[in-house]
Amino acid sequence: WSTPEIVSTPGNLNIYSSMPRALLDRRGLLHIVFNQRANTGSVDQVWHRSLDTGRIALGWSPAVNVSRATQPAWLERLHLDSQDGLHVFFRAVPGTGASQLHHART
Repeated sequence: WSTPEIVSTPGNLNIYSSMPRALLDRRGLLHIVFNQRANTGSVDQVWHRSLDTGRIALGWSPAVNVSRATQPAWLERLHLDSQDGLHVFFRAVPGTGASQLHHART
């Protein structure tokens, strides 16, 4: 086994991360999508990072906020299509106050 490393937001220990989902595409990219919330009272958001398994020494890509919203968002499902496109389904609470299903893709 390798030495464990923080995948969520390295260097920032004031966070809470949960619900990780991972998929490996045909190009050898390992995708991880997860929920993350700072302890400062901000809301959960859905984040993505990837790792090229053929060039692990390069490390993980920078974290990208997939949900990009001011309202809470929670990861539901992750899917790879036939073209290695990543699809993320998540619930978010827009201004209506009710949880709605959202979709984002690469």
